[in-house]
Amino acid sequence: IKLPDCFSVGFARQEVTPTIPYSNFAGGTSTEYHDPITATVVALSDGEDVALICSADIRAADENLVNMLKNIAEECFDIPRDHVILNVTHNHNGPNIGNDYPEIQAWYDFMKKTFPVLILDALNDCAPATAFGGKAYTEGLNFVRRYIMCDHNWEMNPSYSRRFEVMAAESKADNEMRVIKFQREGKKPVCLVNWQCHAASAHGSTFHSGDTSHLSTADFVHKFREGAEKEYGILFAFQQGAAGNLVASHRHAELSRCRTEARADEHPYEAHGRLLVPVLGEALKNMQPLNTGKLRVNHKDLFLSFKQVDPKTLANALDYWETEGNRNDPEKLAKLEKYGLEHYECNCIIKVYRKLPETGKTCPFTAISFGDIGIAAVPYEMFDRNGIEVRESSPYKMTFTLSYTDGANSYIPSYWAFTHGSYEAYSCMFEPG
Repeated sequence: IKLPDCFSVGFARQEVTPTIPYSNFAGGTSTEYHDPITATVVALSDGEDVALICSADIRAADENLVNMLKNIAEECFDIPRDHVILNVTHNHNGPNIGNDYPEIQAWYDFMKKTFPVLILDALNDCAPATAFGGKAYTEGLNFVRRYIMCDHNWEMNPSYSRRFEVMAAESKADNEMRVIKFQREGKKPVCLVNWQCHAASAHGSTFHSGDTSHLSTADFVHKFREGAEKEYGILFAFQQGAAGNLVASHRHAELSRCRTEARADEHPYEAHGRLLVPVLGEALKNMQPLNTGKLRVNHKDLFLSFKQVDPKTLANALDYWETEGNRNDPEKLAKLEKYGLEHYECNCIIKVYRKLPETGKTCPFTAISFGDIGIAAVPYEMFDRNGIEVRESSPYKMTFTLSYTDGANSYIPSYWAFTHGSYEAYSCMFEPG
């Protein structure tokens, strides 16, 4: 493949919807096709070296899928593994990756054939490009999901019926949308869009609007992508940001815009994507030129220590969890009070610590830069506060902070969450710090 001897950008996208029915992360089975699940590859070249910024409308990318992509890039196209990242949107209605379901295993086989085609198409599509960066801000479309209640305890997503007990949100949600536009010679522009919000707005319980967990959909990302490409004549690649503590709905004193402004013929997640399109338009209006220099990649497999659980706490959690009855059963409630634990906490302790070895594991962290452009790629669900700190300390004019990259089966909570307790802190596998 002959690439231009200057900075160039290529783009490729393909539908990768699994065969219906399939098990999804929303806890149900997708039985009805509603809109396509896709995979995208953006190739960035400085004229000598190449980086591949890949994304997919799925819940997580396990080690099998990540290694499959990186191995194909290295073995078939001589692109170093560290130059390849796979960011996912964390779509809860996508295939439940990492499980042994037959349809998921068949989907892995399909992706093994799809990845080489996507990479080849993106490389062949490379054209000389100049870069521009812009920002815009959303309102009423993403919210922090953890609140301090009037009893001074925190609660994740308190119901609308408890709205008068809410004292304050943990923090203000990060609502900054960052956009890099690559203007290409003789071809459509390519836009990388970095924003942060849990891609769970298609989940029926989020909006109390009926069960939509049976839909095969890419959630708000599809309608956002579809509307943006039609409105602005661009090729669109969504890069999910730090969204570990964010949601699309507001279950408290107000409801989110994607619920209140949904049209009669729209699912709320479709309204969510539609309402993001004009925000992107604002970012495109305030574009500033960005320098594109030599590709630089800094990849580190950092060793993170697993948390240690007090044996008594683990025993208490097991005792609670093995007690018959639902979470509101008087005997179970009495045990929570006796042990000073919460239902979510027991749930996470059991889920996490039945699987963990004793020490820790290495986790991939990658930074990629081209001149004024910096991309920080982090595994797992990073909190938006952490993403903001990375962005504010970055020396680059345009910095993307990506979560759910090259692995996504735990959390990276903020210091506040670790010290005050939260579902995400309970289920995080790693020691604070």
